[in-house]
This record gives sequence, C-alpha cells and structure tokens, in this order.
Amino acid sequence: MLMEFGRELVRAPHSIPEPLYASLSRQFAPAQRVLLVAFAGLMVATNVANAVGRVPVDPELHRAEDAEPELAMNALESGAE
Repeated sequence: MLMEFGRELVRAPHSIPEPLYASLSRQFAPAQRVLLVAFAGLMVATNVANAVGRVPVDPELHRAEDAEPELAMNALESGAE
C-alpha cells in the first residue's frame, strides 16, 4: 500500500484514488500521514535534483537494478508500471 501511494504521489498527486487514501487514513494517524507525504516529497525533490545534476547512482544501489520492475532504480525511465 505504501509503494502504491508513493507511485501515485509521483504520477498524479492531485488525484490519489479515494480507496488508497482511505486505506492510508485507517493505518496512519493524521500526523503520521503528514510525515509520510513530507518524506515522499523530499525524496521526489532529491531524485529530481540528482537527475538534473546527473549525479551518478551509488554503486551500492546498483543491486536494485535487479529488483522487481516497480522497485528498480530506472523504473520511471524504462516505463515500468
């Protein structure tokens, strides 16, 4: 559920599906949801800055390239859903 929320936050932050938001609301208190969204926003900003700055991926993170498609480091670039 958190991975799905993260994907939706990146793809369409103004239209998080209601069932997903309801599930998030049941599992996390309002203050926790604020922290989740704030952290997600920081990660999006960090990834944008790294992409624009052409910062190379840390070699330790290359292991994620063999991860499930939606978890792979290049998932957005390769079109993984």
